[in-house]
Amino acid sequence: MLNGTKLTAVGYMQGTAEDETGELGVDAISFDFRRIHWSPVVNARGDLGTDMFVQVRDEQRFSLGLMVGVQAKAGPKWFKRPVHDEDGTLVGWWFYEEHKRPR
Repeated sequence: MLNGTKLTAVGYMQGTAEDETGELGVDAISFDFRRIHWSPVVNARGDLGTDMFVQVRDEQRFSLGLMVGVQAKAGPKWFKRPVHDEDGTLVGWWFYEEHKRPR
């Protein structure tokens, strides 16, 4: 193991399924922001929970001068507690941290 990455017999490094799922989630969320003409910038360095910053634009694609921090979640472990409105429409998910303090 090297920094949590498994080395194979010939020395090639192998990524984890969890890392791949997380990266796919960031890509999918970034795509969704681009569809509404907002500008996501992935935060790959020094990530302490903020996966990307997004520049907010209006319907005419003018910048509103707002920057939003986004934490992306992907994979089934994050979506176990769905929340529905009065009509039964899915509005999001609750996630409860297992630790008393964030890591």
